[in-house]
Amino acid sequence: MVLNLKKKKIAALIALLYFSLKLMAVDIIAHRGEKSLAPENSVESANLAWSRGVKFVEGDFYFTKEGEILCVHAKQELLKYAAIDKEIVDIKFSELKKINLAATEIWKDKFEFVAMPTLEDIIKTIPKNGTLVLEIKKYQDGFGKKVDELRRKYSLDKKQITVIAFSATALKNFNKETENVYESYLLFTLKEEDGKIAQSPESMQEKCRDIGASGVSIGNSKILTKDYVDAFKKSGFKVAVWTVNDFDEFMRLEGLGVDAITTDYAGMFLDRYSKNKINPCKK
Repeated sequence: MVLNLKKKKIAALIALLYFSLKLMAVDIIAHRGEKSLAPENSVESANLAWSRGVKFVEGDFYFTKEGEILCVHAKQELLKYAAIDKEIVDIKFSELKKINLAATEIWKDKFEFVAMPTLEDIIKTIPKNGTLVLEIKKYQDGFGKKVDELRRKYSLDKKQITVIAFSATALKNFNKETENVYESYLLFTLKEEDGKIAQSPESMQEKCRDIGASGVSIGNSKILTKDYVDAFKKSGFKVAVWTVNDFDEFMRLEGLGVDAITTDYAGMFLDRYSKNKINPCKK
């Protein structure tokens, strides 16, 4: 009888977890992986995010002159880790691979050497239920083709790669090169003028239609309103926001109906969010 009660409790917990996950209305995206636990934009930070149950990991990608797609945010990282004051696209790939992302005080006791990964390195980490959110930092012809080749090489579904970019031109060219098979989002930062959001939903929707984007990914979300979100949703566009590190703001945005939220604390937010869905009275 005791054994049967234990089985029933386990079954009830599994059912509760299942329904709480089904209730989750928003996707949580790990900003450059679990960057509070490992160097950002690394295989290590991506793997930590996947291991904590996060389904979406974001990374920044440059196309080098040698035809490799490298995962790095900006030239500031080169100065920080290797005292190299050059544009990323102007540095030899072999030189970039020697840079140690763990060569700072914060990581010295946790990691010996963390290499700057390629897109292929990151794609290898993606689990069956995972999606890479690929931000295009520097686009050139062949970028889309390279992404598609690697996706096919590792038998990933097209839904396992989402593409984002601040550059409408880069996103449009990528979508054209890959025949719009990937979900894509135009990144922009909300601006306020005379107490109102400066960028009208209509103007941003027109840009999305022109480039073939699935939706928008919005920064400065504190001035985001439900009416603004609804305007996109009613027109068939998705709305994501970045980078949200306050959980109360996360829950406010979830209440507005956004589709996805990028955060530096994805694992922690996922845990809090799932518990909140199980027991809404506790936050």
